[in-house]
Amino acid sequence: MQDVPWDEETDSLITSIDAESGGSPTLRDLLLNPQKYMGRPGSSAILDKARTKVSSYFDALLESMQEDQQRFMQELESANSQYIRINQVIGDKALSMNVPFIKPSFVDVDKTVREDISVQQYSSQIEQLIGKLISASKYVADISTQYKNYSFGSWLFSADRVYVMTLEQPKSPVMYLENSRAVINETLDDIAAQYGSRS
Repeated sequence: MQDVPWDEETDSLITSIDAESGGSPTLRDLLLNPQKYMGRPGSSAILDKARTKVSSYFDALLESMQEDQQRFMQELESANSQYIRINQVIGDKALSMNVPFIKPSFVDVDKTVREDISVQQYSSQIEQLIGKLISASKYVADISTQYKNYSFGSWLFSADRVYVMTLEQPKSPVMYLENSRAVINETLDDIAAQYGSRS
């Protein structure tokens, strides 16, 4: 089987889209072998058809998951409020201890000198831990990830040993579906940009 540039979840969804919609080319073949179909007459219609397939499939799937979506929104709100609270604590403590607190675009950490700490939510014990980590650090970095308008909290404390503290993220099937949808659509956008399309 051909290697694919996406995760297993996305691969499974692409298989489902092709099984439901049929037709030629399959979405899988278009994504993996765009040179077979693009840059020639009719390629614009092929891309439009693929986009419609993807949109219809995910719209129907998400429509059937209303309760999951509502629960996920509550989990996102909670995760974001935890991020804001802990980020404020870290910022205040770093400022008072004169330790730089940055928001880098990228950090490369040697995993052999890294220790990961996962926390569920803010507490006074977490605040004490933050104080100890900051006092031993050369700098602190907010390496949180964004999901839509929400932040999933993660912070790096650069001491002799690197510590990364991360808030547990919501694990919702809705997020996996939306991520897979984004991956597929971005790949279709890349194909359109690379090969162009002709009517």
